[in-house]
Amino acid sequence: MRQFLVTEAHPGAVLELAGPDHHYLVRVLRLRAGDVIPVADAAGHRARATVTAIADGRVRLLVAGGDAACGTSAAGAAAATLTLVQALPKGALMDRIVRQATELGVSGIAPVVAERTQGRPDPAAQRRRRERWQRIARQAAQQSGSTPPVIGLPVPLQRYLEDAPADGLGLLFEPGAAPLAALAAHPPDGAVPVRCAVGPEGGYSPAEVALFRARGYHPVGLAAGLLRVDTAAVAALTAAAQFVAARPS
Repeated sequence: MRQFLVTEAHPGAVLELAGPDHHYLVRVLRLRAGDVIPVADAAGHRARATVTAIADGRVRLLVAGGDAACGTSAAGAAAATLTLVQALPKGALMDRIVRQATELGVSGIAPVVAERTQGRPDPAAQRRRRERWQRIARQAAQQSGSTPPVIGLPVPLQRYLEDAPADGLGLLFEPGAAPLAALAAHPPDGAVPVRCAVGPEGGYSPAEVALFRARGYHPVGLAAGLLRVDTAAVAALTAAAQFVAARPS
């Protein structure tokens, strides 16, 4: 475990943990009073915390000062401005995408329902899916040392594009499009934050590509051939992070 996620990681904070967190710390990690663990919160603050008491199904932690050893990794920093706009794939592939995107350090994941999305769960089912993705992201962040991304509820693609901020750079990854490197010579103004859109099986429809273009997204391609959805998401985020890191400050 690289870090344990808590609600607050400010020096001096006293945290009372119960339920699954108590089970994980006491039964899985076998912590005892006096043990010290790295902690982090959703805002990206990182510190060390000491177990001060374990009793009545609760673990009490005292947060100490920040620790450079728990700081944001270079990979996380490079990807700090990235949001993945992911059309829902079939089966459990979205679980894998959430885990891998979290490990890469994205700041947000926006699941969208596209024309070629298979299956349309009702709102209650969609909320349950997001709760599962949030748990997966938390586990991935604890193992990788990244900050958990903000994960939205699945919404129709058109609604997402209408509601999302128009600032920054939008990248629509499409097979056969010009490589991302083609933008490097003439980067658009205000190129951060960056939103990377990856389609479902079969890609986005021509009408959806037109919607992206109308919102200022640039169709870009990858050097590889036709990829699985989960592989395409990782490749797109990696390419976009390198593009952001290479931009002059």
